[in-house]
Amino acid sequence: MPGGLPTELFIAWIIVSKFGDHLPFYRQAEIFKRQGIDLDRGTLGNWVGRACFHLMPIINHMKAHLRGADRIFVDETRAPVLDPGRKATKSGFFWAVVSDDRGHGGADPPIVLFHYAPAGAKNIR
Repeated sequence: MPGGLPTELFIAWIIVSKFGDHLPFYRQAEIFKRQGIDLDRGTLGNWVGRACFHLMPIINHMKAHLRGADRIFVDETRAPVLDPGRKATKSGFFWAVVSDDRGHGGADPPIVLFHYAPAGAKNIR
């Protein structure tokens, strides 16, 4: 592993662990350390950031599809988010924006786009 390059599968696993299983990078780094693998949480974040950059064309396509949908459904959830500088929590908002016209005779597949913004953010882009 030292000096090695991560595979797409490994990066996908890190992303799912972070966002799907709510496992922060520092906890993932601790898990790897117990297995004898020294991976800094900054490295994990760098890999995920680069992966997200390469996924932007897919995200933009999803946004365009949602903007052109006949119907959209939005769920807004307020959640506490760690604010490390203050050693406290602040508010954040998670949105799920969905288009699914199958119940109205539509043939397009359903689509859902997730978005996060800290409290005070002006809009969903």
